[in-house]
Amino acid sequence: MAGLWYIVMLSGFIIGGELSGLIYDR
Repeated sequence: MAGLWYIVMLSGFIIGGELSGLIYDR
């Protein structure tokens, strides 16, 4: 299940980056 965990971590990282981009875009 290491692959699934990696996907979850990667998705969370991408989503976090998008939110940070929206916050700092102001």
